[in-house]
Amino acid sequence: MPDFMLQEIKEQPTILRRLAKRRNTITDIADQIGLVNRIYLTGCGDPYFAALTSRYFIEKTTKIPTFTLPSMDFRWTHSNLPSGSLVIASSVSGRTKRTIEATKAAKEAGAMTIGITDNGDSPLTSYCNFVLEIEASPPETLSQHEYAGYQYVVPQTKTYTSVLFAQMALGFAIEAKTRENHSIFEQYLKETPQSVQEVIETLEASLKDLGRRYAEERSLFAILGSGPYFGLAKYGGAKFLEFALPSYSQCLEEFNHQEVFLADERWLIVLIAPDWLSLHRTRELAPLYEELEAKSLTFEPEPYNYGEAVDSVAVGKYPEVITPFVYAIPLQLLAFFIAKAKGLDVDEWCGGNRTDQIIKLSQRTIRTSEII
Repeated sequence: MPDFMLQEIKEQPTILRRLAKRRNTITDIADQIGLVNRIYLTGCGDPYFAALTSRYFIEKTTKIPTFTLPSMDFRWTHSNLPSGSLVIASSVSGRTKRTIEATKAAKEAGAMTIGITDNGDSPLTSYCNFVLEIEASPPETLSQHEYAGYQYVVPQTKTYTSVLFAQMALGFAIEAKTRENHSIFEQYLKETPQSVQEVIETLEASLKDLGRRYAEERSLFAILGSGPYFGLAKYGGAKFLEFALPSYSQCLEEFNHQEVFLADERWLIVLIAPDWLSLHRTRELAPLYEELEAKSLTFEPEPYNYGEAVDSVAVGKYPEVITPFVYAIPLQLLAFFIAKAKGLDVDEWCGGNRTDQIIKLSQRTIRTSEII
């Protein structure tokens, strides 16, 4: 039986290359949106986590104030959108009711709206001035499941990185237009897909070994990240939860004020440290959790010997704009291999337990809710 999640992890470089080839579509959208004074990113679930990350890179590059809001929270903001607001709404299925609702409200308030979706014929697109399709799945597969919108109803990987890639590409295209600086945009399009492929090939075997060990030793999981990597921690935690593996996602610093009170010998604590600030704090914190009998695992650029107290995975050194993608890969692989080693069905939500119940509930809570 195929492991669909692992299959989709390995499809990511191909999908990102295909998206990168749509450079002209992305720049055409950037050229047509006019003056942008403020950018809002909105979505639910994985697209929201992607927006938490892309917001930092878009604002840093464009120098345009950029904000991320969950789709439902956007309803408290839309009436105060200033002139020149751009709203980028992301929904893989294009059927997420709260995101449709937020996009409709933004357009009615006079904002320019861009939809990012895998389904160009979805309800979301009717409220968008422009649509960027991520093309992560064959169109004919998007309606074959009861929970329509995904090729396979497994913890999503390729759709997350595709949405993240599209969000950041739009930001970099706006920067290229307004400042006539194409270097970041071109580097991003060229190097991201190859970098993702390198990391998958380099880390798959080591994450499989770690997954087997942690499956036996640990039952609770915490994923920690700071700044732009907090969104990545939220995404990583969601992959564990989608297998019904108890998980906490938290800011690298805030964990020490909150969840640390629960940590004990059952816990694996994963620290994401691509940048110097996160890395400095990670190397201070990771060894200390041994005092609680918790196990620490770090993802960082280069090999580092913590001793037996901490496991460390060297992801590699990459340009800053590519780090959100290459650090997503070990989180995906770790969740997959732990779930598989625990004997869960990795081709089903919740590892095959209560899958039908969760799908039916999600239809009611997310897809068939009324638009206000």
